[in-house]
Amino acid sequence: MTDVLTMTFLASNGAKKSLSLTGIDPAISPLRVRQAMNQIAAAGIISRAGVSYYVTAYSAKLVSTERTVITDLLAN
Repeated sequence: MTDVLTMTFLASNGAKKSLSLTGIDPAISPLRVRQAMNQIAAAGIISRAGVSYYVTAYSAKLVSTERTVITDLLAN
């Protein structure tokens, strides 16, 4: 099972910017995610061409994916 936390922020120009992290504990609390997003936004360290990314926390989602190998072609 793979868990990916995708956090979406608003940039200084109003565009949406996403940041995805793998290896997240699926039991992470919404409060903890909100706190982390607020810390990222407060750091203000990522920008490009005069646009500051990750300025305002917008949304977050945790996606769990289960992968099933149907066949391994190299096992022959």
